[in-house]
Amino acid sequence: SLEEGEAKGDLDLPATGKNGAAISWTSSHPQIISETGIVTKPAEDIEVTLTASVIYGSIEKTRDFHFMVISNASIVAE
Repeated sequence: SLEEGEAKGDLDLPATGKNGAAISWTSSHPQIISETGIVTKPAEDIEVTLTASVIYGSIEKTRDFHFMVISNASIVAE
């Protein structure tokens, strides 16, 4: 299961859920967290929302996951 919070590295975004449900992903900032889970450190800290669309037969549901991606500048400053 995907844990929300700080994205410290690439995310493992499943393409298949329980019972073979298809999962597709969209990102509020695909240049920071891609739809395949690749994380690119931003110039400034940013919150990114990933939306999972789960389709099983004729049923479709969505769920949002929220991540904070810390910039390289913030990491250096610590």
